[in-house]
Amino acid sequence: MAACQLVDAAVLAITDDRRQDSLNPDFRVRIGKERRERMRARLLSATFDVYQSASAAEPAVIDDVIRHASVSRGTFYKYFGTLEQAVAELGSQMALDLLHSIKDVYSNVDDSAERVVGGALMPLARAAMQPRWGAFTSRVDFTQKRWSRNDLLLGFTLDSLVHARDDGALAFESLTAAVDLVVAVVVEGMRRSANGHAIGKAYIRELLVMMLRGLGAERQDAKHIAGTAWNRLVANADILGWWAELPE
Repeated sequence: MAACQLVDAAVLAITDDRRQDSLNPDFRVRIGKERRERMRARLLSATFDVYQSASAAEPAVIDDVIRHASVSRGTFYKYFGTLEQAVAELGSQMALDLLHSIKDVYSNVDDSAERVVGGALMPLARAAMQPRWGAFTSRVDFTQKRWSRNDLLLGFTLDSLVHARDDGALAFESLTAAVDLVVAVVVEGMRRSANGHAIGKAYIRELLVMMLRGLGAERQDAKHIAGTAWNRLVANADILGWWAELPE
């Protein structure tokens, strides 16, 4: 058989396979699912972008999102009943991604106080390196949902604080007050970055030292723990897709 005939036969075979695939119900279901996932991601990306320019005086609305995504209002409502639902889903995805990063770097660390620091350091560092990410995640509605009683991020922080107190690494009486301190440090640090202030490594380390001091650690111990947590983060930079160098 001539070479051109072999090629023609191969093309016909591939075409026939694709035609058979297109008639397969499972194939159509898979393609439909992929299309829906792409559209959902497109709408969430548009929501993220729109919220960057939103303000208390001019809050984001659905029209902003559909215009940015170049879709119809009907398309938006196929996926989300309200803009708040889209924001909540986006926030959940971002929080889960953040939690995975924290656990990848700090979950197996023996020093419980360093785990407390790691849970605060990760979002602070990412906000400094990606101000747009920090601008969204430091929003009041996001932080209220993500640090709610049943949230996984809060669970990691609570567990780390309890172990650090039980180990004697930290000393505080109220667990609720300790959580509020950690959350306040993280949120205000991220907001500083989101408001256009350049945040360097020294600022983040000192913020963490002050947080540890508030949780009962001696200053020298706090400096050592914060420095160790930072060095561990740097050592794992290659697994963090958002990593960028910060000024001192």
